Amino acid sequence: MIKLKKVGLRNIKTAIAVFLCVIISWALKFEYPFYAAIAAIISMQSSVVESFTVGRNRILGTIVGAFIGFLCALIQPGNAFLCAAGLIVVVYICDSFNWNKSVTIACIVFMAIMLNLNGRSPMSYSINRIIDTLLGIVVAIFVNYFIFPPKIMEDIERKNNLLKSSIKISIKEYLINNKAINFGEINKKILKLEEKLILISKELMKDEINEDVIKEILVDLENYKMIFSCFKLLNNYEGSVEPDYNNAIIIEEKFQTKIDMKINNNNIIYNYIIKQILDRI
Repeated sequence: MIKLKKVGLRNIKTAIAVFLCVIISWALKFEYPFYAAIAAIISMQSSVVESFTVGRNRILGTIVGAFIGFLCALIQPGNAFLCAAGLIVVVYICDSFNWNKSVTIACIVFMAIMLNLNGRSPMSYSINRIIDTLLGIVVAIFVNYFIFPPKIMEDIERKNNLLKSSIKISIKEYLINNKAINFGEINKKILKLEEKLILISKELMKDEINEDVIKEILVDLENYKMIFSCFKLLNNYEGSVEPDYNNAIIIEEKFQTKIDMKINNNNIIYNYIIKQILDRI
């Protein structure tokens, strides 16, 4: 049986942003509310700073696509050769400025201008696409900031707790059940948490940021990185993998379990690495 989920706040905010874009577009007699609505949908992210970042990428792409599209359309709209050549130029410009996340929208806007003019002025059509996109971005950021603003601290604390739990389970499985570590998955989660911390430092809603909690998470992050490094060392380790007496006691205490393995007090390297891991969970 399918369990229905409740409608998320981001879902609701996206709908509100689209509604406002359509209303404003009609009020200002914009020809295509579609472009503003699409910009709002794409720009609605889980945090205000992410909305701003995505919106910036979109407006940069729109400007590049509109400008090159305008130039090519002045020569001959719809010309297949110019469409291909123009796309090369659009991608090259975005790539040259490291606007990689703007490439797709830049190409879409370029093609829209080249193929959808239908007798309209290339200049006005290009400018209108930029205005439409800008409207959608502004509305999305406005809605994200003022309507059900993202609970950024709750989100990052939740992600940190999930990562901490995941790492602890991986350590337990490795030490007790001799199960291999999924390095890729752990590293991916660490990088995502790190990205969140970088984003939160740029967040517009500074009042919600708890500096003490952020410091604790930063300490956790360093521990995760050390654990990950230790795991990589263990992955290449070829010696005996039995813990010494002290590590065995710690393992039993931390994981509330009895370990049935031979206690090896002589494997100094292995037990040193294990101790580094156990000290950080």
